[in-house]
Amino acid sequence: CFNPSIIQRILIGRNIRQSQHARLLSLALWIMFSTLIGFCGIAAYLMFPEINPEMTIPTLIHKVIPAGLKGIVVTGFLASIMSTADSELNIAGVSIYKDIFQYEIHKKGLFTMRKISFALGTLAILISLSFNSMVEILFFVMNFWSITFMFPLIFGIIGLKISYKSVMYSISFAIIISIIWESFLRGDSLVSSALVGGFANILAFFMFYLLQKANNKKII
Repeated sequence: CFNPSIIQRILIGRNIRQSQHARLLSLALWIMFSTLIGFCGIAAYLMFPEINPEMTIPTLIHKVIPAGLKGIVVTGFLASIMSTADSELNIAGVSIYKDIFQYEIHKKGLFTMRKISFALGTLAILISLSFNSMVEILFFVMNFWSITFMFPLIFGIIGLKISYKSVMYSISFAIIISIIWESFLRGDSLVSSALVGGFANILAFFMFYLLQKANNKKII
């Protein structure tokens, strides 16, 4: 529910009622789509026990879907992927431009946001090529999210706020600690870098929060 691209879609509505209806409809479609994908996985496992999990959907399309419908199914999947990627890249470009660089959005800034979106898309392609499966990519993204933005976002929602620079410092500290843990200290330990980085983020956040509260002002 805190996904920026979802919030962006909600805010497009003309009024609250339209946004509520659109959200309920998208929720129903998401449940239906997820259920169908799950059934596809079960069907593929039963029909082709030795199948590579990464090739589940392509195998079903190739061996089960009739010839006349294969193109329509593939087009639907590609349209869904492109729509999601477009929304994510757009909101990421806007967020980086507005929140990190702290610029006002104007016509000239649109070109800069496009360049940021292009750079992010290129980076996403390079990252995806570094992994062997979608599950590995998913865990990588979840680890990065939990290390960086998840805890400051949750704390901000419940009313625990620190200055912008303090948030950036706590995130940077968490990233550095997680890299050090993963590269030099982890070894055979089952403790993931996401857990260590998340704890470091929480520790740094509350350190800045307490200092800020003690000074009764933004400390940085």
